[in-house]
Amino acid sequence: MLSRLSSVLGRGQRHARTYRLIDGFWRPHPELDGSYASLEEAIQDAVVWLEGLGAGASSCSIGLEVSTPSGDWRTIRQPDLLLCPLPW
Repeated sequence: MLSRLSSVLGRGQRHARTYRLIDGFWRPHPELDGSYASLEEAIQDAVVWLEGLGAGASSCSIGLEVSTPSGDWRTIRQPDLLLCPLPW
């Protein structure tokens, strides 16, 4: 019984969170569709991409999702304009 309990409890600890960017339609972002190891890495990639768009960036909505231990995705930032990039 103890080994089974340890096995069940240990499953949640092995989950490495990954992040992905989503578009304004709540789908994986078509240009930034990848897995990111950290929230900061995902946002930095989005900022670099938006900077490359120039004036067109003002109409791009970007959201953020995090993976769950069950394999689903949970939205942690709804798609919206990215107005405040993180400092490098």
